Amino acid sequence: MTKELAGAELLSDVTVLAEYADRDGSATRVFFAGRSSKGGIIPADELLVVFVKPGGKRREYTRFTKEWPAKFEAAGKIMKSPRYLCSAITGMLDGVLYVGTDEVRWSPVKPGEKRRPVVADSEGCACGCTRHDLHERDIRKVGALNPIRMVRHRLLIALGKSAYDRRNCGEELEICDQLRLPKFLASVNPPYQKFRLKADAPDAEERAQRILASYEQGELVSDEAGASVLLQVLKRANEGDWLAERYRGENAPFTGIFRLDPKTGDILGRQALPTGADTEGVEDEVVSEDVWRFPDFSDDVNLELDKLFEGTHHVCFDSMVTKDWTVVRQGQPLRLPKATPKKYWALGEIVAHPKFNDLALLAALATVETRGRLVYADANLVEGSAAWVDLDTAPRVQLIAGSAGLRYYGNGVRCDLSNLDIEAHIRSTRASRQRT
Repeated sequence: MTKELAGAELLSDVTVLAEYADRDGSATRVFFAGRSSKGGIIPADELLVVFVKPGGKRREYTRFTKEWPAKFEAAGKIMKSPRYLCSAITGMLDGVLYVGTDEVRWSPVKPGEKRRPVVADSEGCACGCTRHDLHERDIRKVGALNPIRMVRHRLLIALGKSAYDRRNCGEELEICDQLRLPKFLASVNPPYQKFRLKADAPDAEERAQRILASYEQGELVSDEAGASVLLQVLKRANEGDWLAERYRGENAPFTGIFRLDPKTGDILGRQALPTGADTEGVEDEVVSEDVWRFPDFSDDVNLELDKLFEGTHHVCFDSMVTKDWTVVRQGQPLRLPKATPKKYWALGEIVAHPKFNDLALLAALATVETRGRLVYADANLVEGSAAWVDLDTAPRVQLIAGSAGLRYYGNGVRCDLSNLDIEAHIRSTRASRQRT
C-alpha cells in the first residue's frame, strides 16, 4: 500500500467522524488521552486534547480529480459545513504549564530525544496545536494527515475514533458551557527536591472579587487567573477544614463531648453527652464511657512542610475547646490554624491575615499525595520539578457548546483551544510543492 493510499484511508475514516458529529450541532466534542496511556497520572507533555469542531466558513469541494485514489469515497461528498479534527499538546516552560496555545512551541524532534517546550522565536520550532480539515480532498493540505508523519497521525486518528466510542462517552453526552480540564499536578522527588509556593498576581484581591461576584450571579468563570492561592485559602478558612484528610483530630469524628488536657495539649473526646446538654439536632446518640485522645499535630505538620516545601516553617494550631467538657457535633473543628477562629471570612480579612503565607502552605499541603517515590500537589498552588496530568479527574469525552467554552485560564494553566494554528512544517510542505 502506498503512502498516498494509506493517507486516503485514514482521511476517509475521520471524514466519517465528521459526518457523525453533525448530530452535535454547533457543539464541540472533546476527547482527552495520553500518547502512551489511557488513564491515571501521565506526564503533562504526553497529554493530547483531540476534538471535532464546526468550521467557520461555508464552502464546497469538487468530488474527484485524477490525483485522487480510486478507493476514496467519504471525502468526495460535497460538504457545506466543514468540520475540523484538532489536537493540542501541553508543555511546561519556565514553571508555567501551557495547554494548546501558540505561546509555547516545541523543539524539533531529534533521534533519541524528547520534544521540549521552547520560546516561540526559536529556530525550527513547531506550534503547540494542529488543525486538520476533515473534508479537504487534497491529502497534501490536510494538516496532520501528512503521509510523511504517519506515526503520530495514526494515533490522532485512533483518538478521534475513541471519542465516538460508546464505551468512552456513553449513550448521551450532556452539552456544557465550559470545558472541564483534568487536574494538573506538579511533582518533586524528596529529599533532593522541594515544592515552591506559587505567587498570585499583584491584583489578586481584585481578581478574586470579580470571580466571587460572578459565582454569586450563577455565572461560570473562565477568563480569570492569578488568584488561585487566595481563593483556595478563603475556601478552606470558611469551611474550617484544612488538613482533616491528613491528620486525625482536626475535626470531631463523632458527636460528643470534648475538652483540652492542659498538661499534654491533647484533646479528649467521649461520645457520652452530659446531663442537660443541648441535644437538638444530635442524631443517633451513643452513650459510651470510652475516652479518645487526639494529640496536637502541629509538630507533624511543620516536619512535613519542611520536608516538602522550601524554607523553614512554624505553623501552630489552636484548640477550639477549653478544659471544660463541651458538646461538639460531628465534623466541627477541634483545632484550627492560629488566629483563624471558625467564622465566615471576608476576602479583605483573609488577605490582611498576618499568617497568610502559612495558611497558603496549609492549603497547598492539603493537595499533596504520594505515589511511589514521587510526591504530587496541585499545579495551581505549587511549582515542582515536573508537570503531570491526572486523566481520571475529568470526563474523558465532553460536549462543549460553542468555541468560547474551549477557553480556560488557571494560575499557570492556560488553555485556548478555540484558537488553533496549522503546524509550521505543513506550511513549508505546501510551499515546496507549489514551487515544484
